[in-house]
Amino acid sequence: MKSPAPWSDDYYTLDVEGLMQTVGFEHHVTVASEPRHRTIIGRKPEEG
Repeated sequence: MKSPAPWSDDYYTLDVEGLMQTVGFEHHVTVASEPRHRTIIGRKPEEG
């Protein structure tokens, strides 16, 4: 899929799971929710 939006390549190549871990989330699952979309589930661990 190609869009005229200049940021679309960044959107489609972004490693969301890796970014989640970088900011402190635990990645749990990624599932295809539609042919071109996915659902990513993670959680932020409790501090303490």
